[in-house]
Amino acid sequence: MLLEVAVPDNLVVRKNQHLSNARAKELAASGVRKAVKAHGKDKVANAADVQVRTVEKWMAEASLPSIDNLLNIANLHRGVSDALHQEMGWAGLTPSRANPANDLELAAGLGHSVAELIDRLRDGKRCHVDTAVLAALFRELIPQMQAVVDEDDARRAA
Repeated sequence: MLLEVAVPDNLVVRKNQHLSNARAKELAASGVRKAVKAHGKDKVANAADVQVRTVEKWMAEASLPSIDNLLNIANLHRGVSDALHQEMGWAGLTPSRANPANDLELAAGLGHSVAELIDRLRDGKRCHVDTAVLAALFRELIPQMQAVVDEDDARRAA
């Protein structure tokens, strides 16, 4: 007996497929290029504790960063792993911990986010597009704000 199930047209089902080394290099290179564009090769190399030449090899897809390198770069620039997450069907991963926040960067990010929130709520509603834009802004700030909380928790525990 066959069981028929109605599936909405907009439903996306992720295939369970193997990630090849070549595809992993391509996706990692994409993320590293984003991090380099935002922070420069020297800062990315420093975050990964490698030479600048190694970062250039990753960008050229000549080699694949190790998981510790990717995680350390992701700590600098979250977008480094977005393409990998998307490929694997993992959505919206946000680190729960972050390095100590740069107070001025956090203040600027919060100010920009609040201004964007107010602007998007002017019509009295928040639609799915507004939510997506705000989520992208907030997602970057959550770990930075958590770092402030963690700093205070560590101070209290000492």
